[in-house]
Amino acid sequence: MENLPKDDTSINLVKNMNLILQDIFSLRDDYSDDEELKYCFKILLFDDKVFNILAPLLKIYYLREYNISLTLNIKDVREKMSDIMAIYIISLTQENLDYIYEDMQKQYFDNFYINFISYDTSDNNNKKILEDFYSKISKLENSSSIYKITIMPIDVCLYHPKIFSLNLKKPYLLLNSPNISDDIYQNYLSKISTGLFSALFLMKTYPIVKYHKGFFGDDIIKKIQNEFNYLFKMSPEIKEEFKLKKNAKRTLLLILDRDIDLPIMLHHACSFGAMINDCFGIGVDDSSNNKFKLDPVNDYVWNSKLHEVFVDVGKYVYQEYKKYYKEMDFLDKVNKPKDLEQLQNESQQLAKSIETLRDKKLIGNILSQETNMYNELNKIQNNKKLDEIFLMECNLLKKKDRINEATKSDFFKLLYNYQDKQDTKEDIYRLCLLFYLCNSKNITKEELIRIKPYILNKNSMNYITKKIEETALRENNNKNIGTNDNYKRSNSMIMKGLLGAFSTISNLMSIEQPSISADLVDKLSRNQNIANWVTYDFITRNIEKDGVNYSYDNIICFFIGGGSFGEYEYIYDLLSQNGYNIYYGTDYIYRPMEFVQDLEELGKLNSKDDLMNNF
Repeated sequence: MENLPKDDTSINLVKNMNLILQDIFSLRDDYSDDEELKYCFKILLFDDKVFNILAPLLKIYYLREYNISLTLNIKDVREKMSDIMAIYIISLTQENLDYIYEDMQKQYFDNFYINFISYDTSDNNNKKILEDFYSKISKLENSSSIYKITIMPIDVCLYHPKIFSLNLKKPYLLLNSPNISDDIYQNYLSKISTGLFSALFLMKTYPIVKYHKGFFGDDIIKKIQNEFNYLFKMSPEIKEEFKLKKNAKRTLLLILDRDIDLPIMLHHACSFGAMINDCFGIGVDDSSNNKFKLDPVNDYVWNSKLHEVFVDVGKYVYQEYKKYYKEMDFLDKVNKPKDLEQLQNESQQLAKSIETLRDKKLIGNILSQETNMYNELNKIQNNKKLDEIFLMECNLLKKKDRINEATKSDFFKLLYNYQDKQDTKEDIYRLCLLFYLCNSKNITKEELIRIKPYILNKNSMNYITKKIEETALRENNNKNIGTNDNYKRSNSMIMKGLLGAFSTISNLMSIEQPSISADLVDKLSRNQNIANWVTYDFITRNIEKDGVNYSYDNIICFFIGGGSFGEYEYIYDLLSQNGYNIYYGTDYIYRPMEFVQDLEELGKLNSKDDLMNNF
């Protein structure tokens, strides 16, 4: 973790996660004085989900520092190992509990330390399988070999010290599908709640929350409050870590809906971080077939240059390379000292550096990987001339619903220039959808005809059009919406509130603000009253009255229905100027074309025939 940017004044998600893991691996326990147990050899067992969470964080040398000699998936075949403690970090599932029971029954290990990464207090099935597990293991002759069973809420994937995801794929498709059942919807909200609670646990914060009334927020807040109540009841000592200092600033948690700002999801951002995600993808496991396997949490360049325009990062990488080799060049001279005095000096320098050589080697490997990625990104940009597309995307986003004739002229000229380029077909397709979204109130029939040849699949356009029509109906308070078959699903409990904020917030956007969501976050952080938005305090457990004025230092923006690195950057650029520490979370980090694919699928599901069949 030495390569992360210094962040002494704000919460560092990665650092906090590592502190929790250190407590687990070192068996830190205030009531245990068994030094022999603390320093025994250990084996780490995890499931697939935990692997995705921990893979970017755990390095072999890091595990060795805590005498963890072996790591295994809980499904892997294993044999009896004497004088070994098994540390489990797993999801609470019946399958995982069965594996642990088998390990204890066959006495594979001498001691067992079990950590569950989340626990849904409202899930009766969770309670039942855990109670049954306790009952079964209590009858085993080695039940006393259990060191501890604990719930350690770390059910989040970290991409950056200030960016986290729950890694729940295709959330926008799921939440907007006309086929979604109430059970699936409630199950999804439970996953959101436990994941968001994990993030708050990592940050050790008891926040003020703002959300759209009648939207997902009501259920989510209720579930998170229950999680806190359970945590403090079972582990009262932890509550001390959440106590506020007198007159301290608070953390603000904003729960937002993806439909607040759809256009930003189609922006193929040109910053270094977003470009890597858009072109190569950023996976948290090894299941992807990306050309480059990224390690975003430990990435030397990523963490310090996330916001930089990627074409400028090349200079930085080159400078770091020069610095790296300058610091390491003395090693070549050690083998060929010209005299004993030089040998003594070089040996002293080597002795001082020996502890950091391993870290220097890691930095060198990362810089080498960064150079390869930068070169590939540069080729992609040059071959596709993406800089022209980036510029047009930015101009459209900055002038939503205010696009002038000059911008339109430049847009259609760009389309004409790219009409025969096969390798930019998807980029132009996405750009046309963005043009339609940003210009939906003023687009002419002639303009629609001109962009039609570039729309690869009309389903995405159908879905966007339907959403715009729904918004218009809401704005006009159409009394017949409940009797119209095409909109019954929109009025159901599942869909209540979706787009409810959109009509209220769209008029808040300033002329030169390229993100509606960033502008909304800015206004909420300054305690401006916005219709239908409420403020909830976890300490008082009440929805606060209008006009309550809080002061914040940390702001957590959590988007339900998907998010993007580009959106984080817009929010960060706007709010960090006012001294806020910005954290960005979402149920899933989308790439632009992934989001377009969801729009296409929703266009199929929401076609007239399909809608009629669902009622």
